[in-house]
Amino acid sequence: MHNLDSQVSNSIAYESTKWMLTIHDAAIVLPGAAKEVRIAYALKLKEINTNRHTILKDFRQSIGATSLKADFAFMKLHKAVHQAEDMLFNSTAMK
Repeated sequence: MHNLDSQVSNSIAYESTKWMLTIHDAAIVLPGAAKEVRIAYALKLKEINTNRHTILKDFRQSIGATSLKADFAFMKLHKAVHQAEDMLFNSTAMK
């Protein structure tokens, strides 16, 4: 999951029409592009939050965490996590 933030930065760079150099979860952009890139980053975070259940399911399948024991461990962890409802992502989240 740690790599997800770098994938978000990379996807924004691929989709952007602005010059952008990504460094893990940060980006170097021209000053005139900063606002657009920050907004795109916030929208990607919202997309991840909206699709988090599918993302986690697919991730668990990709690493072979599909046994009954893995399911119980995941359910135990999931119960301990309190999801913030209607999470708002601010464009200042981007470095």
